[in-house]
Amino acid sequence: MHEISWLVVVIYSIPECFLVVWLGLQVINVKPSLLKLAVLSIIYGPFVYIVRKLPLPYGFHTLILTMLIVGMAVMILNVSVKKSILGIFIGVIVTLSLETLTLSIYTLISKVSLTEIIKDPYLSIIVSMPKLITMALIGLYLKRKKKCLFNLSGSA
Repeated sequence: MHEISWLVVVIYSIPECFLVVWLGLQVINVKPSLLKLAVLSIIYGPFVYIVRKLPLPYGFHTLILTMLIVGMAVMILNVSVKKSILGIFIGVIVTLSLETLTLSIYTLISKVSLTEIIKDPYLSIIVSMPKLITMALIGLYLKRKKKCLFNLSGSA
């Protein structure tokens, strides 16, 4: 079980949800309303707090929360199930890859263990900021250069 504080939910999980969906959909050339995306991310926050308290095996929390984001994207952003699954899974893969990289670098440099990072909400926020900034920069680059990996803007 990986409980999470409300501070981490507000400062980290909500922006992470926003960036996962925004970046993932940008990659497939789907441009959601930023206002609706903000609403989705805010609604997502309490679910993170609840799901992280559930006594589930490692990884199940992320799977449940990812499926929740997919469902909310379909309902709130009016994105098809196919686009929602593809875009959000791309966003999740990016966030998990960057998280693995930033955590590895931080623990190597600081000699702070992963357990210590998880237990300290301030430390977990600090360690996660480079990941969120990197995701935002990638998304802004794609948006500015009008780049995408798959052009699914016209398909169902």
